[in-house]
Amino acid sequence: MTRAASIDESISHRLPIAWIVRLRYGMILGEVALMAAVSWGFDVPAPWLLVAAVLAIQLLANAWISHRRDALGAHGEHWVGALFILDAVVMTLILGLTGGPLNP
Repeated sequence: MTRAASIDESISHRLPIAWIVRLRYGMILGEVALMAAVSWGFDVPAPWLLVAAVLAIQLLANAWISHRRDALGAHGEHWVGALFILDAVVMTLILGLTGGPLNP
């Protein structure tokens, strides 16, 4: 294997993680904006402290994977499924904390 092929392979394994990290930061920002709009716009009470704790878990996971991206190397792609499961759990918790399916 040539050096160029090795570098290309290394970059190709890190690239999906970089995009997923960016998308997840956008998703977190969207979750916060949506929570603010529902809470203040529709005057729906929300347990902000609990929601902030759940979002902090998501932020910490994103920061960790972003920081460890180079160290994970080719194995970084294996964390994608776990990140998506975490996202589903976080969204479910936020929905449950803010009133469940009865919440507007």
